Amino acid sequence: MGKVVFTEWCQSSSQVALLDRKTFILCGASLGLYPLALHFCGPLVVLSLSPLIVVFARLERGRDVALVSLLFGILAAFFVQHTLWVVSLPGTALLSVYQGFLWIPMAFAVRYSRIQLRIPMAISWPLIWCAGEILRSLGPVGTPFGALAVPKTTCLWMLQIADLGGASIAAFPLAALQGWFADMLLLWKRHDIRGFRFLRVSWREPVKAGAAFVVLIWGFVGAYGVSRLSVVESRMESGPQVGIVATDVLTLPGGEAAYDDRLLLEKLQAHSEELVEESPEIELIVWPEGMLSTLIPNLAFVETNFEPRMAPVIAKKTGLSRTDPDIKLNWDWMRKRAGEEAQQFQSWVDELGVAVLVGMETWSPAPIEFDEPFLLQNSGVHFKPHVGQDAKVQSKVRLYPLGEYLPFENSILGRALRLALGEPKSNYFAGTERSRYSFGDEGPNYAVALCSELTFDHLFGLMRETPAVSKPYQVVINLANEGLFQRNGMPEIFAFCAVLRAIENRVTVVRSSNSGVSGFWSPTGASYGIVTNARGQTPSGMGAAEREAVAKVMRFRKQYQRQIAINPALRETLSRLIDGVDQIRSAAAVEGVSSGPVYSVVERTIFSSYGHLVKAVLIGILVLFNLMPLLRWCRDRRIRRA
Repeated sequence: MGKVVFTEWCQSSSQVALLDRKTFILCGASLGLYPLALHFCGPLVVLSLSPLIVVFARLERGRDVALVSLLFGILAAFFVQHTLWVVSLPGTALLSVYQGFLWIPMAFAVRYSRIQLRIPMAISWPLIWCAGEILRSLGPVGTPFGALAVPKTTCLWMLQIADLGGASIAAFPLAALQGWFADMLLLWKRHDIRGFRFLRVSWREPVKAGAAFVVLIWGFVGAYGVSRLSVVESRMESGPQVGIVATDVLTLPGGEAAYDDRLLLEKLQAHSEELVEESPEIELIVWPEGMLSTLIPNLAFVETNFEPRMAPVIAKKTGLSRTDPDIKLNWDWMRKRAGEEAQQFQSWVDELGVAVLVGMETWSPAPIEFDEPFLLQNSGVHFKPHVGQDAKVQSKVRLYPLGEYLPFENSILGRALRLALGEPKSNYFAGTERSRYSFGDEGPNYAVALCSELTFDHLFGLMRETPAVSKPYQVVINLANEGLFQRNGMPEIFAFCAVLRAIENRVTVVRSSNSGVSGFWSPTGASYGIVTNARGQTPSGMGAAEREAVAKVMRFRKQYQRQIAINPALRETLSRLIDGVDQIRSAAAVEGVSSGPVYSVVERTIFSSYGHLVKAVLIGILVLFNLMPLLRWCRDRRIRRA
């Protein structure tokens, strides 16, 4: 009887063609619900993709499935990632096309699991979705934001399963609900609606199995979440006090920003002094990423002697000719000035009496085999009182694709990307290893992550260095600069990534961001010490009121670039323009300080130890669901030919 019910269920709705009205209605419903649920109405996420699953299961021809999944994937990715439009619209479009192709194996896996294996969608869809999430997080342009899990930020008990398999697994229970609603839609015929007859026929065997699975999964998630919250909270040990300084300076898509370096440095120093005055026990103060590289040079830059291959770089910075005999003198002057700036900043740190972690560009001589004379890196540098700059600099290990570097640079695809998108905003060299720092001899160890590294969960899988090391890091400090996103919804997504990274590895995440969400996240994922304005707002979603004023400053600087240095009247005009930007910014900006203890938990999680195996199993299931029908098609073709 069960087999007959399964067969009837699989054939209960007539299959549809590509241009059928039902296909357009169902795809349109998912395309509207999916972005709406992720950004505005979280509860809709349980229904958002169910109509699309029905389309995948009912289309007659394989090429129609491929075309529908590709088009939906491109459009969905483009609209879901609307926060990237302000950075690069062509880049977002290319990224969406790449992600659209990753929907094709998911669509074929749905067909195979329903038609051939006759597995309820409530069981197969969460496996397929989680595998697709992992695929989207891999490769040079992977973006692992854990899409379906985003609406669950405030429900920490629902996110605790992330310590079993990462961000993708956190979406598993929601995907199970989507699959179950798809099972219901597959049975929901028009004639069943009259007189509510669908209520009598919908509880067929597969839907019952799917419902039982959903209840089982949600029961496990609830019990596990409540239990883990209690256990982790009881094991958290309070550690050193850390202070963070948050700024809010927007930058335009070209990377320009209308602010005075010197005034911003003075503001950061004043905030740091305020922190030390309020909490003398603070052991480390964290500044945002990449705001003051011109005023706080790194030691490698100061100590570098002139080499002939540096001439093009110096000429570009100074406006001199490459063959000008003053090139070397200019370099020596730049080094001397940089040394004075570094000494002034170090004197301030000595007087402050607290170590300061600064996110900045670092310059160091490149090996002779490199084309470039310098290695320009995005780094976090420690300045310690009465010691100086820490020689152990943490450079960004994972650069953000299309923004900080172009993937496939030496290939035809890389050249095409360069032609379509132009040069990346900054040509950084990636760091090679993750350094380990500690709060004193007995304090917990911590790692430094730069900006978007917080979104890549595999970097934090480095928590398992060797089996002999119980847990290399108990704290992760993230320095970020999100001014480029113009206070849209992107800071909220980065903050959600902080929640996931904290739970996945049971670490405290400390975050200091420019124009982003700054604060602390405990090993349970709970936030504390979040920097807000007087109305309790973070920068996320506030908009860029000063954007036009910033653009006006940039145009003025570009127009009078050479005259500003020698014309007092132009300098006065520029100063007034910047003051106008500051007035608008002061009304909209979220700036301030916060401090709090960092908590440590000794235990390693299943994800930090075996997360790569969980991902391999899920991807293996997706490959199997695609490989089996392909092998069957090849076999049938050989039989027909014979």
